[in-house]
Amino acid sequence: MDLNKLPELNFGTITLSTYGVIKVTGPDALSFLHNQLTQDFLNLSTNQARFCSFCNAKGRIQSSFIGLLSEQGDVLLVTSSDLIVQTVKRLSMFVLRSKVKIVDASADYTLSGVIGINDVPKEITPEYWSQFTQKSTESINYWITLYPACGQPRYLRISSLLNPSSNEVSQRISPSNNDTKNEWDLSDILSGVCLIGLPTFESFVPQMINYESLEGVNFKKGCYPGQEVVARSQFRGSIKRRGFIISSVSPLRDGQELFTPNDTSQPCGKIVRAARFNKSYFAFASIQTKADGESHKIVTIDLEEVFIHPLPYALRDDI
Repeated sequence: MDLNKLPELNFGTITLSTYGVIKVTGPDALSFLHNQLTQDFLNLSTNQARFCSFCNAKGRIQSSFIGLLSEQGDVLLVTSSDLIVQTVKRLSMFVLRSKVKIVDASADYTLSGVIGINDVPKEITPEYWSQFTQKSTESINYWITLYPACGQPRYLRISSLLNPSSNEVSQRISPSNNDTKNEWDLSDILSGVCLIGLPTFESFVPQMINYESLEGVNFKKGCYPGQEVVARSQFRGSIKRRGFIISSVSPLRDGQELFTPNDTSQPCGKIVRAARFNKSYFAFASIQTKADGESHKIVTIDLEEVFIHPLPYALRDDI
């Protein structure tokens, strides 16, 4: 098995059953989220999306989101479905006197991931984290341009459940050896941009998985939970882990720890998201930078080697 070669992705649309939607409503919705999340929400417009995180006081990510402003003025936060209940509860603890309501609105929307451009409106801009609203008499679709994977464009579609007509429902990817969830997870991994799930709750400061280089952190905005730790990590050069795309013949799973052959008691990394491809496994993992580029020095618990692939984007040093 040649682990140096990245997989070729299938084109089409995939229903994302493992993502859900948190809806934040009320006149203080934007200011409230601005004070809680790592991105600027005060200046959010309907043609933009926000990639961001909700951190604890130590700067560790509790949830990560792709956020947008709906036509009704509500904020929709797309996140991993296994974190929605606890995230709604934790965010609600900070509401206090703010005129804000936070609810799980997953049942009100259909989430789809699109690889390629065949099923995409021509008006969509290629700029990452941009938003385009597609309206009809039967549905509203919010399209967000994501980072590409293996050179292929990718999009997130959030659709209201208003009985969309048959010509508005795109054909799903026909899985070969992988199911559709695995197919989209693989594209996330190969793009180098992954949302946090329950297995990695409070495991990473944003820079450990490259969020600051993916427009997931705004260092010019005001305070939010964990802001001091996140800023100190950035400007004092104390980031000792980074996100990398890896592959192995050994099974990989979300939240799995990685080791060096010399020390299998202290992990040198942790997997954010993993997916199977034929007889090999690919993952996006946070790994100690001292092990970067030396694949023979990183192994799984069964001592199978891990291969590190180049990132598809540059890590920013101009924050």
